[in-house]
Amino acid sequence: TKFIVGIRHPVLWMESFFNFRIQNLGSDAGRMPPPQRLRGPCRKGMFNVCTARAQFHVHLAKLGYTNLATPAERQWFAKSTLPSPMASSSQAWKAPLFLYEVSQLTPSKENSSPFWSDLLSFLSLNP
Repeated sequence: TKFIVGIRHPVLWMESFFNFRIQNLGSDAGRMPPPQRLRGPCRKGMFNVCTARAQFHVHLAKLGYTNLATPAERQWFAKSTLPSPMASSSQAWKAPLFLYEVSQLTPSKENSSPFWSDLLSFLSLNP
């Protein structure tokens, strides 16, 4: 089994999610706080839109894809979201991981990464 995970840049994800909620709240849209008040953990009245939900690194760490043994790595986690390091390698997710950011799906002048060839190689497929 191989694990392919696509993520969106956290700022773009937050912007998109905020706009999605505004469009779908109907008559409650006026009750949505401005983006500046949506920083940190979700609280009542935020309609589940908050910056804490864009902490994708926390979930990857919980699967065991991040070495949390070093202070350099642990610095990126708030104390409340810091998962405990995997007690043994048997607890870590064993599947190989291919992690990409969704802008890699559309090559541009700024983004000339070999995404598709890397993905084919990861899946052991011939071009």
